Amino acid sequence: MQESTSLLQDILQALPTTKAQIYFKTALTALSHAMEDLVLEGAETDRPLVIANFQQERYYSQETRRYQRIATKTDQVYVLAAPETAFSTDDSPYAKIALNPQDELAQEWHLVILSPQHSACLICREHSAPISAALDSARQFQGFWTFDAHTSRTAAHLLLARIRTYRPDLTSHIQQAIDRHQLTLPQPEPTGINFDVQMFTARLVTYLQAGQYKQIKSYTNLEQLNRQLAAIEQAQNNLIAIVGHELRTPLSTIQVCLESLVEEPDMPPEYQKVMLETALADSDRLRKLIQDFLLLSKLEGNLTQIQLEPLNLEDSIALAISNQRAPNTPQILTNIPPALPPVLADGEALLQLLMKLLDNACKFTDPQGTVTIDVKPTTKKHLEITITDTGCGIEPQRLENIFERFYQEEGFLQRAIGGTGLGLAIARQLTRRLGGKLWAKSAGKGKGSKFHFTLPIATTKTPIP
Repeated sequence: MQESTSLLQDILQALPTTKAQIYFKTALTALSHAMEDLVLEGAETDRPLVIANFQQERYYSQETRRYQRIATKTDQVYVLAAPETAFSTDDSPYAKIALNPQDELAQEWHLVILSPQHSACLICREHSAPISAALDSARQFQGFWTFDAHTSRTAAHLLLARIRTYRPDLTSHIQQAIDRHQLTLPQPEPTGINFDVQMFTARLVTYLQAGQYKQIKSYTNLEQLNRQLAAIEQAQNNLIAIVGHELRTPLSTIQVCLESLVEEPDMPPEYQKVMLETALADSDRLRKLIQDFLLLSKLEGNLTQIQLEPLNLEDSIALAISNQRAPNTPQILTNIPPALPPVLADGEALLQLLMKLLDNACKFTDPQGTVTIDVKPTTKKHLEITITDTGCGIEPQRLENIFERFYQEEGFLQRAIGGTGLGLAIARQLTRRLGGKLWAKSAGKGKGSKFHFTLPIATTKTPIP
C-alpha cells in the first residue's frame, strides 16, 4: 500500500472497518484531556508512549504546561506542530517535531497513547472552519477515537515512521519506543479495554462541562458585543440627526456672519461687533452640543468609567452653584440639613448631574425668580435631592418626554431659550450610573417645576476629604 501524506487516510485504508465521524473542537479537546489524564494518573512504572500532533504551534502553546507534566511520567513523548515562532528550538523535556506547513499532517489532530495498562488514539483532520475566527470552538474535524489496541498500535507505528523522516537524529530514541511496546511484532488480537472506565468517563464529563461553560460564556460575550454594536449604530443615527438638524442653523449663522465681515470691509464697527458676537455665540453652542452628545453616547453605551466613593454632597452642591456663570441667573437657595451622611458617588459624574439640572432650572426661570435645592433622607439607604424652580412649568402629560434627546418644552428644534436639548437626557443617564433615579413634577404651565433624584448613602467609614 502506498502511503499518502494524511495519517487519517492511511489508517482508514489499513483498517477498512474503521469509520470516520464529524466532531466539534470542544468535544475533541475534552477527549484529549481525558486521555492525557490517563497518563497523568498512571503508575510511575507505566512509561507510556505519547504522540501528539497539534497542527499549529499556537494550539500546542495552550497545552505546554500539561505536556511538561506528562513528560515527568515518561521519556517517550513526541509533539508535532507546524512552527510559527521558536517551536523547534526552545528547550523542552520531550521530542518536538517541526512539521512542514505544506504537509497534510499540519491539518490533522492526533493523540496516540500506548501503555501496559491501556491503549487509546484520536485521529482527526480539519473538516471546516467557522465563519468567524472568534468562534474557534466551532471548528469541525473528521476522524475517529478509540481504545482498541490494534488501531492504536497501527497509528503509533505510522506516526513514528513519519517522525523518523523528519528527525533522523531520533532514530535510536524511536527504536526504544518500538522495542518497549513491541511495535514490530505481529499485531495481537484486541483483548478488551484494560483500564478504569469510570475514571475516564468522569474526567470526560468534567471537560465537556467545562467546554460547555466556555461556550455559554462566548455566547454571552457575543450578546454583549451585539448590544454595544446596537448602541454604536444608534449613536451614528443620532449624529446624522444632529448634522441634519441641530448643526445646520448655527453653522449657517456663523458662515453668514463671517462672509459679511469679509465682503463688507467698510462695515461700521458696531455692526462688526454684532457679527462677531453672533458667530462666537453660535460656535459656543456647537461646542456644547458636541460635548453633550459625546457624553450622552458614552453613557448610553456604558463606555464611561464610574469610580464610586464616599462624597460630601454639600460640597458638590456648592461647587455646582459656583459654576453657574450665565448672565441674569435667578437666585439659588439651599436647604441642606446638618450632619448629612456622605453619598456613594463619582465626583465628576455627580457634579455633571447637579450642573445639568441647575442649568435647566435657571434657563427656564426669570432672573427675578428663585431656584431652591432641598436635601433630605428618604430611607436609611438613600438621600433625595429636589431642585425646585419658579419657572414656566411643564404640562403633566409631558413629564417623561422632557428626558428624551433634543426635547424642549417650547417645541422641537425651536430654541427660543437656547441649550442643546440633551441636558436632561444626560442627567437621567448619570443618575442611573450612580445607582439612583430621576423624575420630574409640575402642576402645569407657569407653575414651576420640581426635579427629584436619589443617591445611595455611603455605608463605608472611609473619611470624607
